[in-house]
Amino acid sequence: MQKGYKRNGKSKAVLHCFIGLFFVIIVVLVAYFWLSMDYSDQLDPETSMRPYVETTPTPAPDVPAAEATDEPQASSEPSVEPTAIATPTPTVAPTATPVPTPSPSPTPAPTTMANGVSPTRTDGYALPDPVTLDEATFALTSSVRSEVDDYRYLELTGYAYINNANYDAANTNVFLVLLPESMEGTSMLVLPTREAGLSGVDHSGALCVNVESSDFRVILDGSQLPDDIYSMGIVFWYTDLQGEGHLDYLLFPDDVSFTVLNGRFLSDVPTTDVSASAADTSTSTGTLDLTATVATEVPVSTDVPATVQ
Repeated sequence: MQKGYKRNGKSKAVLHCFIGLFFVIIVVLVAYFWLSMDYSDQLDPETSMRPYVETTPTPAPDVPAAEATDEPQASSEPSVEPTAIATPTPTVAPTATPVPTPSPSPTPAPTTMANGVSPTRTDGYALPDPVTLDEATFALTSSVRSEVDDYRYLELTGYAYINNANYDAANTNVFLVLLPESMEGTSMLVLPTREAGLSGVDHSGALCVNVESSDFRVILDGSQLPDDIYSMGIVFWYTDLQGEGHLDYLLFPDDVSFTVLNGRFLSDVPTTDVSASAADTSTSTGTLDLTATVATEVPVSTDVPATVQ
């Protein structure tokens, strides 16, 4: 009977223990539930929050203030006065004189030759037969076409004289003769401008008088010339210092020529120094008939004697 009571007592004790543990677990869960809930909506909105730990400022160390004294304490060590070092005066460098930049020279505008065209005649005169003279000296020293005028104009410069002591270049009529190749027997007479220095040649040593007046220039207008190949000649019409009249007609070499097409000069004229050296030294004398319209077509010039005016 006692064993039976002991077993029943143990069973009740175990049961009571589990029941108690169950209630403890229930209480813990309920407490955890209530503690983990958010109660911020229950707080007063105007309540200020404060930290759980309040920091305490670190106290500053107590440093005894230095007692002010009216008189400075004398140092046992002698003081050394600093020596002032003179600052050198800087040398001012001389200001360089600015060099003016040279202005570029303006390029001269190309000029037209239209205003200097030489008077030309196609009739009213008669030429003698061409001759050759050992003493005749003539040349073309430059040939320039007017590019600004689309090669309509051609400027020729040169000189022509008879290298004889009886020849006076200042009192001589000199004419340039144009000979179109396709028109046999046809010629054109051009009156040059005569001025010393035009040829750019030094004539020192010449035997004739006033040799500087032998320089000449002509400007031809291609629009006034028929399309053709032109050779050239030169005429000397003068009276020598002995009073004898001369009319000499000489030809340039065949390669001294030019071509005109559609009123334009196709190329420059070859320049060459020409001195007649043929054995024929005959001189033709006579009169060059220029009396028809000379006064209106050939301007008055100091280089042209009054006999042709």
